[in-house]
Amino acid sequence: MTLLMCWAKPEVTAWWPSTAAAGILQFIALVVVADFGLYWGHRIQHENQTLWKMHAKHHAIDTPTPFSTLFIHPVDAALQGSIPLALAAAVVRPEPAVLYLFIAARIAENGLNHSGLDSWLLDLVTLKSLTFRAPASFHDAHHK
Repeated sequence: MTLLMCWAKPEVTAWWPSTAAAGILQFIALVVVADFGLYWGHRIQHENQTLWKMHAKHHAIDTPTPFSTLFIHPVDAALQGSIPLALAAAVVRPEPAVLYLFIAARIAENGLNHSGLDSWLLDLVTLKSLTFRAPASFHDAHHK
């Protein structure tokens, strides 16, 4: 992770953003860019037969649980996790603390997406209430 941070923002002068507003904006920008990458990384796996064979392993689980997040092919993990995170870090160039908090939030969000929990409060906390983000109920239906 530190290597990613050094690559994304080699001239780090501070661990935290200078203002809370700057940190919030960086976080939201990371969400937008990473979601864009995740969407296309996931979509291409549904469109390409070779990639689908790898992604189908994850879809073999009809009822997602937080433990099913571990049931994923490494290529699938790269297309939906590593590459979108690296892309977001490179584009947004956040302060280190914001990037680390974002990654922790993404991991927690992935568990929530597979939890089957559908709550307006969870959607608000994970920014799923934004129009371009799908709630956990959509993810459950997608697995069926």
